[in-house]
Amino acid sequence: MSQRISRAAMFATVALVAVASSAIAPTTAEGQQGGSATATLTVHAVVVRNCTVVATPVDFGNYDPLVAHRTQPLDSTGTVTVECTRGISPTVELDFGSNADGSTRRMSSGTEFLMYELYSDPGRSSIWGTGSQGVPLPVSPGIGGGAQPETIYGRIDAGQNAAPGDYNDTVNVTVIF
Repeated sequence: MSQRISRAAMFATVALVAVASSAIAPTTAEGQQGGSATATLTVHAVVVRNCTVVATPVDFGNYDPLVAHRTQPLDSTGTVTVECTRGISPTVELDFGSNADGSTRRMSSGTEFLMYELYSDPGRSSIWGTGSQGVPLPVSPGIGGGAQPETIYGRIDAGQNAAPGDYNDTVNVTVIF
């Protein structure tokens, strides 16, 4: 009988240890013993190359071919402001306008024309155009570093025999990046 009590005591001890172990182990909602697993999560983004451009008009105001501008040109300025993704070195091109005669820029008033030019320098010696006449800008500092404003220097040459009227042209500004 003592062997039976010993075996019974041993089974009771094993059962008690098993119950104690299951109380310590994590369990799932269904009562199953839980576990853990690991994985890696990849996070990805692509920063795009981009630039924005805003142009302010070159407004010459009044051109007087008989008196004020008979011998003196009429000068004015405008700006083109470019902001790019950091690290981009853009070039800004100005086409010859919607009324050009070849590479001669002209404003129109109906069927009448008034020639003008746009330059990249205050001395008005470097025509601002396309291709090799585009203006490279310094490396853009990107957001927070401020946009890059560049002055456009305009000139209507003196002594043009123009009819009275309201003259306009549209020039496309292109940023190459």
